Amino acid sequence: MLRKLKLWYNSKKGKDTLIGVLSAALLLSLFGQFGLLEGLGGLLSGTVGPGLGEYSCMPTCDETDAKFLSMPGENMASFGGAQVDMWITSDQTQPSFEIGVFDGDSGMDSTGVPNVAGGNWDTTDTECVYTLYADPGKDGPPADPTTEVVIAQWLGNTNAMPNNAWFVQTVNNDAAALSGDGKVYNYRLTVSRDPIGSGISAFKLRVKSAIISSGRADLVDSNFAIVGMLATMGDASIIFPEFVDWNNVGSTTTYDGSWEFYFDVPSGAKTMSIWDGDFDRGPADTTSPDRDTDDPDTVGMPDWAIPDVTNPEGAGGKGIPADDVAFVPYRRSPAVVYRLIGPNNDPIFTNENPSGTEEWEEFVVGTDPETNPDLLVSEIKPGSYKLLVEGLDVFNTVWFRINYDITDQPPDECPVCPVCPDPVPCPCLEPTPEPTPEPTPEPTPEPTPPPEPEVCQVAVPVDVLYVLDISGSMDDLYPSEGGEAGTKLAAAKDAILALNSWIQAQGNGSRVALTTFNAQSIRGDQNHRQPNIQLVSGFTDNISGFNAQVMGLRSNGWTPTSFAIDNVTQWLPGQLQSGRNALVILLSDGVPTVDYDRLVFDGGRVSNVNVYDANNVALSIDAVRASGASERHGQTAGEPVADVMVAINNLKTAMPDVPVSVIAIQAAVGDDVFNAQVLRYVAERGAGNFYMTNNPEDLQAALKWVFVETACEEGAPPPPNPPEEPPAAPTCTNYQLTAQERSAQNRARLEIRNNDAADMLITRIRIESWPAEWGNLNRIRFFGSDWIFANSAAPVDLTVSAVLGAGQQQPIIAQFVNNISQNVSGWTGYVEMSNGCQINFGSGGSQPPTPPPAGCPNPRTNQYNVENTTNNPFYGIKFEHRSGADIKNGDYDEFAYVLDATNAAALTSMQVEAKAGSRVGIATISGCSFTQADACAPVQDSNGYFNFQFLGASDNGNGTYTLRFKVVVLTNRALSHTTFGLPTGVVPSSPNNNYQSQVCP
Repeated sequence: MLRKLKLWYNSKKGKDTLIGVLSAALLLSLFGQFGLLEGLGGLLSGTVGPGLGEYSCMPTCDETDAKFLSMPGENMASFGGAQVDMWITSDQTQPSFEIGVFDGDSGMDSTGVPNVAGGNWDTTDTECVYTLYADPGKDGPPADPTTEVVIAQWLGNTNAMPNNAWFVQTVNNDAAALSGDGKVYNYRLTVSRDPIGSGISAFKLRVKSAIISSGRADLVDSNFAIVGMLATMGDASIIFPEFVDWNNVGSTTTYDGSWEFYFDVPSGAKTMSIWDGDFDRGPADTTSPDRDTDDPDTVGMPDWAIPDVTNPEGAGGKGIPADDVAFVPYRRSPAVVYRLIGPNNDPIFTNENPSGTEEWEEFVVGTDPETNPDLLVSEIKPGSYKLLVEGLDVFNTVWFRINYDITDQPPDECPVCPVCPDPVPCPCLEPTPEPTPEPTPEPTPEPTPPPEPEVCQVAVPVDVLYVLDISGSMDDLYPSEGGEAGTKLAAAKDAILALNSWIQAQGNGSRVALTTFNAQSIRGDQNHRQPNIQLVSGFTDNISGFNAQVMGLRSNGWTPTSFAIDNVTQWLPGQLQSGRNALVILLSDGVPTVDYDRLVFDGGRVSNVNVYDANNVALSIDAVRASGASERHGQTAGEPVADVMVAINNLKTAMPDVPVSVIAIQAAVGDDVFNAQVLRYVAERGAGNFYMTNNPEDLQAALKWVFVETACEEGAPPPPNPPEEPPAAPTCTNYQLTAQERSAQNRARLEIRNNDAADMLITRIRIESWPAEWGNLNRIRFFGSDWIFANSAAPVDLTVSAVLGAGQQQPIIAQFVNNISQNVSGWTGYVEMSNGCQINFGSGGSQPPTPPPAGCPNPRTNQYNVENTTNNPFYGIKFEHRSGADIKNGDYDEFAYVLDATNAAALTSMQVEAKAGSRVGIATISGCSFTQADACAPVQDSNGYFNFQFLGASDNGNGTYTLRFKVVVLTNRALSHTTFGLPTGVVPSSPNNNYQSQVCP
């Protein structure tokens, strides 16, 4: 067998990548971590704040990022007149705290003269008033306003708050603000302005040796507004460092349109409520996917809204201007959304259609179905949640009200040290100057990447153990050669599934196993991380079940590589069997950040640690351990690297005959730090193979080569062809079109699923037609394999060979010469399998799976609210998804309602509509009787988002029929509602108010 070490670099990207990520390491090294502010635990719903001498800010501490709190005037169409409330909490042991306001003036220039155009960040000279109240219970103004204790008050212009600089005051802690338990002082800072006229006064707030946060809207009547501000030419030169004029603002900007806020949820929480206001969702074009739509759960306007400047919630609330404004320097695309991300970086919800102009919309996560939350969950997990706003245009003020305290930083993180005073008192140390590293020796690359390997016939079964890095950096983007940008973890998953199809094809009992590794934060401990090493699957030949476990993996946390290797050393010897070969494959992106002492290290510093000297000779473990920059806990960055070296040496001592190969999933340029040397060392000591990969295509090829070079003897023949026997009675409905959409400017994408228990070979694709303006079909690719070049006009008929694994869902990408339209229903044809089954695509759609049998043991149920009847978008009965499973990516649900026999018999056609996220589709079911027992042919909307099918009617024996329908969702957005048209005035006798679907998944 081949045992030589392979050093493979895709040189067109590799060197540039390493240079880019080493530069990024200097920025990453500026970040440290917070300590606990003693005595504040639990008072901010569990949020951990900064330590003594550190800053807590709203919305950020950065003076150049253009992110501000906003005070708009009444003519700004943005709730003008609403005040901003923030709470400040200081420990009882502190005699005072510092408060700062950045650009607290309104329209003053740097000389203190009213001059809006000559100043920064403001478009009004109406000053703001900053009033600090004692609020010991953090419960807002008292019932008797005469008892309110004012601690201090400052006026933005009158008190000469400086333009584009911090106004800093020291506040002595006052007994009137002491909490009932005597542990902290609580204050409320209210910012207000005369709302007359237009314009925005923008400012930032910060405190030192205290915490600043928004107030809880469920306890006090509070909200806050944010804005990405660009008011004057002086601002333009800050936001666009390369600014020349408005036609040439340069390629870099300090404002990217994204915002992060954090809140902690305690154990036992039953609800989370997020109100978003005045997001200016638009445009008014009713055909645009970015238009504002009606939120059925928010009716009118909330009681606390200001009536004169608030619109009742509804559809079509175009902003003035709408978000994604036409003026390019202001636009941050795509149109604004916000995301709720839970503990362990789990996405909870994405609001792809927040509020229109001057309206409020509410989103509620809850555990009680009686309260009818937008998202019904069995449990609201305690921990740190992130509110992430993306795509917010410059000058678009938006508002939030949330029932938890909102801060600018997550727990256990330290602000950037340059905002700290000099000398730096906070626990994050002044960055240690990086020693000039010795030149990293360049391994001699092979002239070209290896060709796609051919699988051989493996006589001896192979047990393959994948050891997969699922740390947070594996969520970084990893663009393919064609430009598609998935994540590194997604690329690793696809590569594992591709190799598994080879292993399964052997038919000789070869097996696979999987270990994953990452490390989690330890609350209250800023220096340590808890390794999380999971044996996801022991050795198994159930490839389909194994693949399902792989696809469910998520990435977060840090990288304890030494612990992962030690886990293999402890577990694998007991699994080795005579007559079987074993192979360990480590897949990682290269920076161990947790050592044997569970100490956490900065990845940027670890990336600079050398394992080899200038002559390509491995250094001693002690030399590596002593090298690298010093961390705050006193250890050097060489520690976690040296521990990895110890771990692989221990593994080889325990199992000298088991090769350990390594796939280095190299970081994309500028995305992350990277250390190739430590991974190369693991492969060398492990007597395996080493590949560095720059894209998903190379990753798949490298993983296959690792298997071939270990499992196949030189000159081994290919595996025998399977017997050419026709499949018995193929069930074609097991193969399904799940998505049909535009994936890039000149690319169309299909997604197909194999719901069968066996793999299926795709043998042919025939494309009947596509719009002439798309030009010729240039090339096509199945399931991430090599491109097949066509350069042909329609029709195109190609013979292919691509395996669609059991239970798998895979893409087919077609690239045309010209740009294509968003509507790809005109791209028609079919995909054919070796058993003769076909999957149709285009306006005809595909045949959805047959309805599941009644009485299945574990039915999938969903809850819907029912409008019986509605006039939106046409007269009919509407089912609004309330809770249960997401219906998307080819999933379907069934709906039923009861009509009297006369009305059912009179129906000759029916208009149907469905919506999933921003995707709306309308079609017409015709050509069948709506009293027949058999199903009609499915129809697809013109956009290709949904399939609709009448499943047949049941005679209830009492003069009524129950009509049944199926809706298949062909996009990756979840079904939100579906509507079935009725003759005007006809009302189904049921369901009313609520409906529960039941299908066999």
